[in-house]
Amino acid sequence: MNRDYVKILKRRHNALSTLRDEYCSFSLPVHVITIEARCGSRQWDDVELLLSKFPPHMAKQALMWRDDDYECCPLHFAAWKKPRSTIIKMLELAPNSARVKGKFGWLPLHFAIYTNNVTAVELLTRVYPRGLLVKDYENKDPISLGLVRAEVLCAMIEGLINGLSNDDLQIELEVIPAIISKLIIEGYGGDIGAVFVARQVRKFIELYENKDDCNICEMLLMLYCMATKTTDVLNMSSSIEDVLGNHLGMHTLSLAVEFRLLDIIKQHEPHLYQ
Repeated sequence: MNRDYVKILKRRHNALSTLRDEYCSFSLPVHVITIEARCGSRQWDDVELLLSKFPPHMAKQALMWRDDDYECCPLHFAAWKKPRSTIIKMLELAPNSARVKGKFGWLPLHFAIYTNNVTAVELLTRVYPRGLLVKDYENKDPISLGLVRAEVLCAMIEGLINGLSNDDLQIELEVIPAIISKLIIEGYGGDIGAVFVARQVRKFIELYENKDDCNICEMLLMLYCMATKTTDVLNMSSSIEDVLGNHLGMHTLSLAVEFRLLDIIKQHEPHLYQ
């Protein structure tokens, strides 16, 4: 049914008329057009065009299928190379495609980290935060692959915060993930460091994934504390609430957390205040 429908689309749209029946051992249409785009033989806009012309249920099915001996789904190839718009389109149609493992246990997130596609890293972590903990057949998780590149680790942190809070990081706080990523890379090199970071990330996810209302400032400070192995104003929450009451105490703590984050920025990036 999928291939028959694509034949109709190829007659209707010039951009799709040259779509091959097979390419690089792939035979499913969405896989073929995606691998063509990844290899540079067509525009990524054509991928988005094909997906937009599919009925939603058909597009979702096509994006979840695995093809070829490597058992990859189209998102694996988009994560390897492609820009934001195609990845967003695929995730809107089939969010669970972020959970599909290829033959060697790699998620699309593994591909994105391996190729330094920071945009894809942020988007894939956002839609599937626990993907950071998924290990491949060599027992490597995405964290261990990205622990040597600050920009990739920063994208992971941004995706983790945005995904668990279901919100977007405010512009004035975007420097905090960069600070945390540098501290982690400086302090936790090698396999032992990767294991520790993964353990801390697991704790963080378990703490926030079922919360109805996550405070991004609190989450950033919590990650900073984990990275530096320190305690901070968050540890005063119960005392503040005991003294000031629940509502006023929470408001006071929120202000204290925001002030502490500004202090962290000033401490690590003093040039921003010059």
